[in-house]
Amino acid sequence: MEYTTQKITLSTLLILLFSVWIPSSFHTQAQQSSLVYEGIDGKLQYSPYANYGEEEDTTNIIPDFSWAGYKFSEVPIPDVEVKIVLEPQDGDDHSRIQAAINELSTYPIDSTGFRGAILLKAGYYEVRGSLYIRHSGIVIKGEGQASAEEGGTHIMATARTSHDLFNFFGPDEPDGVKGESVRILEDAPTGTTQLILADASSFSVGDLIHVLRTPNQKWIDDIEMGPLGWTPSSYSIPYERSIHKINGDTVYINVPLVQAMTEKYGLGEVYKYDNSYRINNVGIENMYLTSIYTHPTDENHANRATYFQNVEDGWVRRVTAKHFIRGTVTINWSYKITVEDCALVDPISKISGSRRYSFEVNKGSFNLFQRIYTRNGRHDQVTGSRVAGPNVFVDNYSENTHAETGPHHRYATGLLLDNVRAGDIRVRNRGFTSGGSGHGWSGAQVMFWNVISAPGYQVLASQPYGSRSWAIGAKGDRVGNGFFEINGEDAEPRSLFYRQLEDRIGKEAVDAMTTETQKNGTILRALKEWKGEGFFDPAWVTSTEDNPTSDQPQGYYLGPNYPNPFNPSTKIQFGFPSAGHASLDVYNSIGQQVQTLVDGFVPSGHHEFTFNAENLPSGLYFYTLKSVGFEETRSMLLIK
Repeated sequence: MEYTTQKITLSTLLILLFSVWIPSSFHTQAQQSSLVYEGIDGKLQYSPYANYGEEEDTTNIIPDFSWAGYKFSEVPIPDVEVKIVLEPQDGDDHSRIQAAINELSTYPIDSTGFRGAILLKAGYYEVRGSLYIRHSGIVIKGEGQASAEEGGTHIMATARTSHDLFNFFGPDEPDGVKGESVRILEDAPTGTTQLILADASSFSVGDLIHVLRTPNQKWIDDIEMGPLGWTPSSYSIPYERSIHKINGDTVYINVPLVQAMTEKYGLGEVYKYDNSYRINNVGIENMYLTSIYTHPTDENHANRATYFQNVEDGWVRRVTAKHFIRGTVTINWSYKITVEDCALVDPISKISGSRRYSFEVNKGSFNLFQRIYTRNGRHDQVTGSRVAGPNVFVDNYSENTHAETGPHHRYATGLLLDNVRAGDIRVRNRGFTSGGSGHGWSGAQVMFWNVISAPGYQVLASQPYGSRSWAIGAKGDRVGNGFFEINGEDAEPRSLFYRQLEDRIGKEAVDAMTTETQKNGTILRALKEWKGEGFFDPAWVTSTEDNPTSDQPQGYYLGPNYPNPFNPSTKIQFGFPSAGHASLDVYNSIGQQVQTLVDGFVPSGHHEFTFNAENLPSGLYFYTLKSVGFEETRSMLLIK
């Protein structure tokens, strides 16, 4: 394991000394970080620090990640009035649901910013194709995220092509939305809201702006990304902000910078930006979405359950998606979206690239994912290339993961993973490390706060020059050159996001968007017990585990092999809730047994075995798992 040393300022040293002097009766089990801690006024205080490779510059502070969610989480998600009601019918429902959406788009927007909601009454609906919401103020409602048999609104995507089911689509960005740029003159550290410009006379309070970081070749060289084709112009990343104060040539922005801009690495510029082309005030809620499929690696069916493109202020809540190829939610060039009480369960696809990105910010800022569950995904809580934060994942649970959680590739910044439980939780250089894919630095300025990696997995926090990545209160095998602190124990506050939100707008706002289960620290248990099936009640907790780090299966299962197709070997996973006898056999297409992988006593837990077909011909094979009261068969394809 690797750990970095951190320069301790005088203020931090005094705090640490004071913590030694106070009576032991005042200590709690949780510890406070040297970088962010409770001050005498009851609010969080921040110690300045130096970015990696810049030890002389201790002007940065951990940024405020709380600027995420629908309308910056400053108001609750509304209950929008229903204007159109649909009942389930036999046959394909695509045309009449789309017709209802089109009709509602002609209604006027009321004083609250909405046209109204379409209610799909409880029952079963078949939808053969994609549905599009292209206008502001439209909400799609169901009567519950359970199957039709359990009383929910159940939509089955039946088109036999890869497609996205619910699409919230604003128009493409028009030409001429950008104003004339003005250079930033002085260093702007991480966490600052102050920018000193060459000339601020063209700006006014309230202007929406882009703060564009303009890196130079020295930055590319220092982080060693030239061999992967990185150039300064391709990594000029815009951060959307607004101006709330101007003093001479100094402008003050609403949301702190999540990435430092320094003269050493090229500084940046500011220009006005027009976002009026986006649609806003849209959402989907209370639904159970499934996709038709024919075999475990079928990819001729629904890709994403919901997709947001050019949207601002929206939500997905109480939605479970099952068997989709890619995931429940993908956000692309969209802002201030809240996703909560949602799940992705058992996606059907090959287990390889561009699949099973369960909850994803491909492009966009200020997006919040809370109380999320995933099973059998790959990149479960993930950002894409050059994503400009803040973006937040908080109080989420992933199990049976096949790849890492965190930023995926090409320098996403300002990501907070807060009380997230998953497999591998990583921010790293994916260009040169083992298992990398040429993506380069997946991200920087990434905070892992009280995260939990499952047994046998790791919390990997690495950082390139000119940035930081933090792992505070991380539980699991800890690796990397990032800032590690309070290792293997809980950090106080329990949640950095909710505490920063409380400091910014008050406890009432936090109470309005959280549950008692979150406040008492048992939400991960509730998500694990829910497993994305049926109506989610976050108060239902029977487990007594303080932290559910065990991936103990709740029932028997036989997973799809990976890779598939394969040559010459593939891995097969299965799980037992309790110890017992098992047999795992492989058969050819005419039913002849060709290999026995398991025949004997198997302990409880998850298991993985490799099937090597080096001496077998190409073709379709089947593998069968048997135990007392359980039998399941899956197929796999060998191509040589």
